[in-house]
Amino acid sequence: MKIEFSKHAEERIKSRKISKIRVIEVIKNPNNVIISFRFRQLLQRTYNDKILEVVTKVEGEKVTVITAYYFVK
Repeated sequence: MKIEFSKHAEERIKSRKISKIRVIEVIKNPNNVIISFRFRQLLQRTYNDKILEVVTKVEGEKVTVITAYYFVK
């Protein structure tokens, strides 16, 4: 699986102080997967009292990160 970050994702994870390592961890081992519109997936993983959600688009073996953000349970 090849993981790429969109320019938007690069900007957002930097401004939200989310590490790429953590984003990749969510992609490889999510707690929850939600199928969204336009073949996107919302991958979620819980960290303490927050959930990190990573929005991805899958095309064959390529996974493109669209954005990522934390929210409180």
